[in-house]
Amino acid sequence: MSAHSSAELLKPVSGRFVAFTLIVAVVLNLLPWFGAVRLARPDFVALCLLYWSIHQPRKVGIGIGWLTGLVLDAATGSLFGAHALVYALVIFAAMSWRRRILRFSLLGQAVHILVLMGLLDALLLGVQATARHAFFAGWGYFASAATSALLWPVLSEILLSVQRARSNAETA
Repeated sequence: MSAHSSAELLKPVSGRFVAFTLIVAVVLNLLPWFGAVRLARPDFVALCLLYWSIHQPRKVGIGIGWLTGLVLDAATGSLFGAHALVYALVIFAAMSWRRRILRFSLLGQAVHILVLMGLLDALLLGVQATARHAFFAGWGYFASAATSALLWPVLSEILLSVQRARSNAETA
């Protein structure tokens, strides 16, 4: 059972809308988060990049992931290129699994997103540990992968509704 019926045709979204969603995601990542919420904060940029690379791979791919990662690295002052490398690798994995992911319901897709976000967190931890000689801070580091997976169905429904609304408006 897929997230949307095979008879339903979704219109591609404009590049401006994709850019807008990525800007909103960067702003959400840059907001100050405190306490336990900070630890479990989903990576909104990664979620947005994964969504678009799965649903609109001709508009968002590895290059956009790389550039967005560089922007996030510069904005957060983190190791320059760390997010870029990790986003590019995870988007490559998502695009490789694209057809498989789209065959599942939103809950099944969320399991795939959990794996991809866990991979993202592990790769980012590895890059940061290699560059800064940092050590593993505990399993709580991977809490953001779980919250990202929980947020996936909500994000998907919101962004799919935009494509459906556009499709319905054009047929009317």
